[in-house]
Amino acid sequence: MATASREAREFGVHSGMPMRMAARKCPDAVFLRTDMPAYRQASARVMATLRDLPVRLEVYGPDEAFLGADIDDHSGSRPTSRRRSSIRSG
Repeated sequence: MATASREAREFGVHSGMPMRMAARKCPDAVFLRTDMPAYRQASARVMATLRDLPVRLEVYGPDEAFLGADIDDHSGSRPTSRRRSSIRSG
């Protein structure tokens, strides 16, 4: 299980649980197949966007990254506004 809805969690289903066990705990659950190629492609786009930011980046996996930013930057640059526009149009 990659994740579970709030409703499934009420039945004791949680992330990392084997599918068979989750199905026993919540027999009416709907299980969705993953689309790993689409997931990898989306992850690559997000990470590329993050790498374009003028901040430190630590990538821990395809869906986990940490950004470090200096809040004392008085350069007048507005990378956040530009990046927000890029994300919306992307």
